[in-house]
Amino acid sequence: MSRLLDKIFALLKWPAAIVSVLLLPSAALALIGLMLECISSPVLMGAFFGGASLYMIVWFVIIRRTRASIISTFEHELTHCIFAWLTLHRVTDFKATWSKGGHMNYETEQDNWLVTVSPYFFPTAPLILLLCFWFFSDSGIATHNFLLGISFAYHLTSTHTETGVHQTDLQRVGFIFAIMLLPTANIVFSGAVIAFACGGSAAVAAFIGGVLP
Repeated sequence: MSRLLDKIFALLKWPAAIVSVLLLPSAALALIGLMLECISSPVLMGAFFGGASLYMIVWFVIIRRTRASIISTFEHELTHCIFAWLTLHRVTDFKATWSKGGHMNYETEQDNWLVTVSPYFFPTAPLILLLCFWFFSDSGIATHNFLLGISFAYHLTSTHTETGVHQTDLQRVGFIFAIMLLPTANIVFSGAVIAFACGGSAAVAAFIGGVLP
């Protein structure tokens, strides 16, 4: 089954890139509309952006100056694993080191571009928290949003640090493809996190509906 999925994704690679480019204007407008909507939830969004601002300060003053990267490396490789599992592959190796990067391997006959590029748009840490809050609790929303804001800022900084021409992942999928796909993908997934902080799953559905034509 994984072989079939790999072949399907291979066929969908460039159509997905073209659709992503076509959806970029509506995604950007939907994000702007979402940010304006967030003004109506000052307590919730104040907690979210407060957490995000706190992490950004800590990152700028302390974290960005250190070479230690095991947390972001672990999350990066875990995201590869998540998408490998989602496309029915068996992960055969996983490694994350303190300062020398990491890797994962999965059983496949050809690269699956979705597995390869997933860490550059998918907010693993925020979505793990989001799912925990959604399934297991309905109280302390401001506190939840504060933690979600921290994880969201972490996602932004780690993705920024990891993205560049030196990345073999991006070299494998091709820089033209990455440039076409990733802007819209990042807006959609980041916007979904912000929408959940603003108004829960209903706000996420409304945001996604605004992206689609």
